Amino acid sequence: MAAEIIHLETVELLRIGIIGAGGVARSIHLPGFALCPQVEIGAVCDPDPEAARSLGVARTFERMADLLALRDVNAVVVAAAEVSSAAGLCTGE
Repeated sequence: MAAEIIHLETVELLRIGIIGAGGVARSIHLPGFALCPQVEIGAVCDPDPEAARSLGVARTFERMADLLALRDVNAVVVAAAEVSSAAGLCTGE
């Protein structure tokens, strides 16, 4: 399945899921998305449930599969500082 390009000016609301609730999400992604009025953070996944909840998003998950199963999340951001961190993030590995 090819990725679909969604132009922000053509949507009323773009709901984003964030995988990872650490420093990258806090210092880069959340401030950036806050500048986009048509973007909403729909869910966060992190193996540390407290870290996920601390971002202030209503829906949080410990497993990446649960976030990816959401039908109302339009796009996902992997907010990990390193690829090796992202590989095991939210998978329990």
